[in-house]
Amino acid sequence: MEVISENGTTLNVKFYVGNALDAPPAKPINFKGTTYNNHPKLTWESNMEPDFSCYEVWKKIGSNGNWILRTTTTNNYHIDYSEEIYKGNLDHWPEDLFYKIRSKDNTSKYSLFTDEIGFVRDSEDLYPSIKQNDLITININHKILDKVILYDNYPNPFNPSTFIKFSIPERSYVELIIYSITGQKIITLVDNYLNKGIYEVRWNGMDYSGKKVSSGIYIYIN
Repeated sequence: MEVISENGTTLNVKFYVGNALDAPPAKPINFKGTTYNNHPKLTWESNMEPDFSCYEVWKKIGSNGNWILRTTTTNNYHIDYSEEIYKGNLDHWPEDLFYKIRSKDNTSKYSLFTDEIGFVRDSEDLYPSIKQNDLITININHKILDKVILYDNYPNPFNPSTFIKFSIPERSYVELIIYSITGQKIITLVDNYLNKGIYEVRWNGMDYSGKKVSSGIYIYIN
């Protein structure tokens, strides 16, 4: 199956019957941003197609910049050693940085691009805020952030999506996971170092494979 276009909750698709190699590669999933020795680090899950060729890593400097192809790789990660991102080095980090990737097969067919990940200079901390997928920084306020708080999701019940809000009092590693009532891991929504602040993340009711979960009770753990 090839996704031709996406528009909100509507997908236009093309099905391939008989020869799966006619289809373009799948869009990389679980695209995430972290830092490695103060350099932007991107990770994602490997594609499994037999005709897979490489990943293209695209980069944009500044929110109004142009997307450029930075590199290609067969790995499921990329570290941008050309950038150093921490507040003590602002001379070498003049603008926000954004990245997205897509996969390519050996007949030069391409997947859709992933959502972009941004390393942004909007915090009082020495490290960047990393914005990815549906994770939103709501506020940074030292006076109210004195403990970790995981709020009730809203709306609840929900269809098709719900929002989960949490706060952390200092820069921390955060993992936010959705489980079924039987303890099965459904999806990881946040898996990253985050600056102190209040955050909100949207869950669209999908599991790791991109399938809609069935109606029921689900648990989120931070």
